[in-house]
Amino acid sequence: MSKPFTPDFLPGKRHISLEAELHGRTLTTRVRFSRDIRRFFRSNSFALRYSDEIHAGDGLLSIPGLALLLPVAWLAGANVSVRRLDRTYARAADSLQRGYKDMYPGMPCGIRLEADELVDSPPNPDGAALLFSGGMDATYSFFANRHLKPHLLQVYGTEFPCSEKRFLEMLKAESSNFASRHGVGISFVETDFRSCVDERALYHTFARASGRPKCTLWNGVGFAMGFLGIAAPFSAGRFNHLLLAAWASSDRADSMKENPSASSPRMDEKTAWANLRVEHHGCLHRFEKAREMKEWLDDQPLRVCWRFDDPLQADGMMNCSCCEKCSRTIVALAVSGVDPSKCGFTIDDETIHALWKRIEKRQLMNSHLAMWWEPMQREIPEKLEDDCFGLRDFLEWFREFDLVTGEDPKPSPFTLDGMFTRCPYPLALAVRSMIYGVLGEPHWMNRPETLPPEPE
Repeated sequence: MSKPFTPDFLPGKRHISLEAELHGRTLTTRVRFSRDIRRFFRSNSFALRYSDEIHAGDGLLSIPGLALLLPVAWLAGANVSVRRLDRTYARAADSLQRGYKDMYPGMPCGIRLEADELVDSPPNPDGAALLFSGGMDATYSFFANRHLKPHLLQVYGTEFPCSEKRFLEMLKAESSNFASRHGVGISFVETDFRSCVDERALYHTFARASGRPKCTLWNGVGFAMGFLGIAAPFSAGRFNHLLLAAWASSDRADSMKENPSASSPRMDEKTAWANLRVEHHGCLHRFEKAREMKEWLDDQPLRVCWRFDDPLQADGMMNCSCCEKCSRTIVALAVSGVDPSKCGFTIDDETIHALWKRIEKRQLMNSHLAMWWEPMQREIPEKLEDDCFGLRDFLEWFREFDLVTGEDPKPSPFTLDGMFTRCPYPLALAVRSMIYGVLGEPHWMNRPETLPPEPE
């Protein structure tokens, strides 16, 4: 067993303070932090722009900033203070800290969340909302809860920058069409939060603390908390039931200590404010979701791919149909009897070859094969009656392919990620900067992003 990461500071000696201000539909969070944690930050403010009016009190306005920065504070061992905070959320934050500490024992945590005043926010009216991405999981959660007529809330700026205007408008148009087709409302939030923090420093520290050199703080802790917290001001006067789509089946979701992830039922459903409750919905395999939606899903575009390069935009395509996430969705649809080409994917010789090669050459970790691909493999019938949307040859081969035999290659200590996380941070940063000065920095590493002024 590897030696637990020991930070070079004592929890409680560092400090972050937050102050939220609402101007029109833009919520700005100003951040002050002690000098000994300044390497985790790139700026002292970030903004959230909502497409609809916000009528929340100060207790709820503080929640988005806290939800986004508490993981940073837990990792840095820094106490956090705000002026006013919803009392229910304060209790939830303490419970979340204990839960993530149990999930990642190497994280310092043990921080104090201090509020000058804890307030009881007015109760929200009955109603439901769904954090909606347009992917398989979120679409299923809408399908299963469509009787509730959930209001859709879509957040931009966490997975790709809001400066990608053309791609952003394509997403908004597609999601608005979905909402209109099903008779529900939809709202959008744009944020430049990930430009406020230094992803390189967080990546380096979290990789050492978690023992997972390829996991970021955002993927390991932040994204579920962040998305839920962003919804808090918007919920005021609108809904008291917030749905977050599950990404994993129940067996995976129930073993988060062995398979840690930012989002799981026992963590997400700790989050609460006012009288609102969170529901982590739909712990099923993707092919099970596709099967339940089989008739309803026909001619329903899905967006599972987060690529936003110009060729895809020029073709008006929302999915590349070649990456691993697209590939596993295509197979899940096909084995469930749903035509992938009617759900926003391209099925041609190129995509089928990429799919075949990825499996045959074992270009995925065995853990991914076991989690995503083995369950689908078991669903392929012994006899295929038709061409399976052009995938028959692949499915017949895949059904017999041995996914179990073989071992993951041992990670080399000389990879860039390995060297970066093993070296002391100043040296690691210097080496990384030299290499990426030639190769180009990964997308989220220190890319500036600022929301433009709110239109008059």
